Amino acid sequence: MESPPATPISPNNPQGQGGSIDRRRENGHGSSHVSPCAAEKAPENHCWPILSTRPPRPLTGTLHLERDGSSRPPQYGSGGWSVVYKAMYYENQPSGTGDQTLGLPSPPPSPRNVTSGTAGARVVAVKAPLPHHLENPEAVIFREAQILNYIQPSPPGSNTSGPETAHVVAFLGYEPCLRAAVMEAVPLTLAEFSRTRGETARASLTTDNMAVPVVGDEQWFTFASGLIAGLAYLRRLKVVHGDIKPANVLLRPRSGEQADVFDAVYCDFSSSHVLEDGLTPPPISAVTPDYAAPELLNAFHKRPGSGPPVANFASDVFALGATLLVPAVGHDIYAGTSSRMQKLTLALRGNPLGQVRCMDQASRVRPGGLVDRVVRDALVGIPEDRLDPCIWHSWMVEEGERRKEKQRRMGRQASSSRPELLDVMLAFKDLE
Repeated sequence: MESPPATPISPNNPQGQGGSIDRRRENGHGSSHVSPCAAEKAPENHCWPILSTRPPRPLTGTLHLERDGSSRPPQYGSGGWSVVYKAMYYENQPSGTGDQTLGLPSPPPSPRNVTSGTAGARVVAVKAPLPHHLENPEAVIFREAQILNYIQPSPPGSNTSGPETAHVVAFLGYEPCLRAAVMEAVPLTLAEFSRTRGETARASLTTDNMAVPVVGDEQWFTFASGLIAGLAYLRRLKVVHGDIKPANVLLRPRSGEQADVFDAVYCDFSSSHVLEDGLTPPPISAVTPDYAAPELLNAFHKRPGSGPPVANFASDVFALGATLLVPAVGHDIYAGTSSRMQKLTLALRGNPLGQVRCMDQASRVRPGGLVDRVVRDALVGIPEDRLDPCIWHSWMVEEGERRKEKQRRMGRQASSSRPELLDVMLAFKDLE
């Protein structure tokens, strides 16, 4: 759930601004046209410069940190400079006093084992800096809280919070005494889910399911639709995520009859930046080779001809395309490589789709199939030829409508063919 801070890369257009022309090949996504994001402005309630003048909203309730039998606080995850704790949040309680050990407020007068039905209480994730770290993690978390606050200017669930923010982990507020960002608790990551489903799929492989993503056709399309919609929303706000990967995608379960269906949301904005006019984004300090765009890897390793390693929209598109391969095949893109150097060498080629087609789950990403049609234009080597996030989103909306219509037709055909099938079955029965 946590990763070291990294601020990603850009090619010839490091600012990523202006109306980008879609130079895609004629391969099923439509003809070239201007990105629909180009004419859109940031929301009126966001001022410029964005982050320096807008502190994140403070947390208004009280946090209660549970402890296990060894008096250690439970964790969702940790990294080199921060840790994500599990806590209870009481929205209707005034802020408590600080816990000097971990900086967490004292609990309100209530039972230690709080159930989910407790009024005004919810489980949350508290991202706090590790003490005695030399890289100033407090500043990184504060900036991440600023970006989350900018993406979600209104508290989750309020009348002014739009549906676009549903694709980003809900930000509840910043706790200045703790120097921590408090978010909704979503313990399951796309990486974990894909790995588990991959093991199950390989154990039950048949000719009927060998061409279907390991998470299922509909669930994979739900993941892709939500994440692409979220990326388009970030593009409209001029926000670059910078470290998109399966470990930084959380799976929020739906409620009611769709409890076995998950919605994917972005988390970990510690590598993110906002592309503000006249300002140069900071270079990255780390990358995840499996999902980093090749131009980002080249710049990070100071290859000849590469510019500064700065992330932009094109590198985010590539990272998302690579990320979506994992729930399709159920394993890491470069699973089976013998060393970090071999993985880096393959990643520098910038062909993750070709890489997974060389492995045992290749049929799930076959040319012309669902996964191929969705991700292939995101994974081209030339940054300028990649899909614009907003055009990608528009195509996905159209594809979703085509899928619904196809399902309706198949449903009608199945319904109308039942009498005929019954007649055939009865005829064979008579021949016995």
